[in-house]
Amino acid sequence: MNKNFCKTSTAWLAAMALMPLSACSDMADSDQGSGKGDGDVVIPKFVGIPYLNSSDDEADKLSEVNVFHFKGEDFFLKTDVTDPYAETVELPTNGTTRVYCVAGLPLSPEEGTKEEDFSKSVVESPANAQSAPLFYSGVADFSEDNLRGGRVEINLTRGVARIDFTNAIEGDVKIQKIIVENAPASTFVFANDSIIDEATVTYSHEFSESPTETQTGVFTLFESSKPVNIRILGEYGDTPINLITALPKVERNKVYTLQTVTFNSLVQGAFTVKDWETAGSTDAKPSTSYEIFIDELNSVIPEDVVADYAHNTLTVPYTGAKMKVAFVAPTKVSVASVEGEQPTVKITPNEPLKVEEGYISSFNITVDNNKRLAYNVVINLKDETGKYNFLEIKVLNNTVRTIDTVKIAGAEWMAFNCTGPDLDKQIYPVDGLSIEETYRNNWVGAAGALFQFGRQYAYTPYIGYNPCNNLGDQAQDMPWVNYSHMPCPEGYHVATLEEFRTLCPNGTVIPGTYTAGNGESITVTIHKIDEELYTPTKVGGVGRYMKFKSNDTGNVLILPIAGYKGDKSKAANPTFGKDAVYWTNSNISCWGGHARAFRFMFNWGDEAKMEEFQFAMEAFAYVRAIKNVEPNEE
Repeated sequence: MNKNFCKTSTAWLAAMALMPLSACSDMADSDQGSGKGDGDVVIPKFVGIPYLNSSDDEADKLSEVNVFHFKGEDFFLKTDVTDPYAETVELPTNGTTRVYCVAGLPLSPEEGTKEEDFSKSVVESPANAQSAPLFYSGVADFSEDNLRGGRVEINLTRGVARIDFTNAIEGDVKIQKIIVENAPASTFVFANDSIIDEATVTYSHEFSESPTETQTGVFTLFESSKPVNIRILGEYGDTPINLITALPKVERNKVYTLQTVTFNSLVQGAFTVKDWETAGSTDAKPSTSYEIFIDELNSVIPEDVVADYAHNTLTVPYTGAKMKVAFVAPTKVSVASVEGEQPTVKITPNEPLKVEEGYISSFNITVDNNKRLAYNVVINLKDETGKYNFLEIKVLNNTVRTIDTVKIAGAEWMAFNCTGPDLDKQIYPVDGLSIEETYRNNWVGAAGALFQFGRQYAYTPYIGYNPCNNLGDQAQDMPWVNYSHMPCPEGYHVATLEEFRTLCPNGTVIPGTYTAGNGESITVTIHKIDEELYTPTKVGGVGRYMKFKSNDTGNVLILPIAGYKGDKSKAANPTFGKDAVYWTNSNISCWGGHARAFRFMFNWGDEAKMEEFQFAMEAFAYVRAIKNVEPNEE
């Protein structure tokens, strides 16, 4: 592959600020013929060049389009269009059969360069750049069929995707940094059936202040057929955010909006995608002079759906809804496009009905039960005259909290460590992620809290350390059964001595395979997450976890190796990844001030014994709860 046609430099990154707000003027009609003999000219109409007419800054305007002429297979002429917004732009033909147009990149082919090679020109991201360079390219055929009245349309499209960022979390949230990983380091200048997925680069963007409004153009990326990881760093209240999400693929000329939303104690990153609208498009933006409104009389909206007719917005409960949404207009109304499209929203048009006012155009819209997070879908509408508006459907959060559990070793264990008795503050997987993926994507947030024996007040090491040896000023409840002292939600209890012994008998060496107390064959493996841990209190260590898998049922229980803190220790650091201690609810045969716990002492190694021991009640360990068994379930 020849890469000599295009060498980028940081000077070209200034083009990244361009945003498409309006179209350039149509080129004036020409009296020139469409012949292609020597000396003839063709007047092109450039389509899709963005122009910020709201600004007087010349940097907001494309100053030049380079046009490369090919005659047959060979390059023979370069024309620089220095005013692409002029009403008349002439291109010499001289037997031109095809032109390649580029804006924002320096291409320098030698005379006689073959079209096949030039069409595979490559642009590379400059060294130390924090985004891919924004550029535009297009190809036009100068065949007789395309030259009508001596004019030809040359469609310039962006060679990159744009990443916008919206912080949708309400409350005390601070987004400090966004990192893009595994982004392609190069791409073809002209759209190609294949994508370069060889070398990758990392981009980062730091915010001087946490953004409160949508940030447009945080990054521009080359297209990719492989996932590109996005990492968000910051704080949600006192909880650190170290979130990893991913774009499964990246397409040029698309806008991807990354949103942060919260679901209980975890923060999710979600992408919506839409076309980076070609200048002059009328399919995806609301009209300022005409709007298509929901017609209340001819629509059928359920009572639990809130309709805002003035703003064309329907708010749907998480349980879903079936609706008939109608519009009355002089001409028929259709769906132009759908943004943020979800498989849970189905749109079926009905046959338009002719009435005195024009037409009633209606759509059957079904919204299925929303399993977890809120989301929005925007339906762009247009009529036959080109007038348009949008309908927005807002689907609310699922307010039903279901704790994830794992049946293993004869008990139904919570999938995450406890955070306290409040059901809403437990740890739940974010949408689309398994329990293990939740640990891998946000290990710190999924590790849970530390407790003193017999008390329900949590110490969260990445928030801070209260040196008091009696959190909450509670007398210790032994053997930890009263709800007023219980550190787990209602319907669950702290794992008993026997339940822990059944899961992993005392002295069991892990990793390895063993027989649990109930006869199940269990294999334990040790795993380390890929990312460096981030907490505002600088808690040190690495993210590791134990994975207990039943070879009989396939069920998996994960215990994070998240440390512990002794009762005399002043350090806030439990040393993530080194060891782990878990309370039982028992103080049987313990000398004064101690209770039973199980520990996994790796000491940074890859092997440990499951050890039952006496731990000081004033020390801090994790709690893994088990679901209570109802009498009729026994």
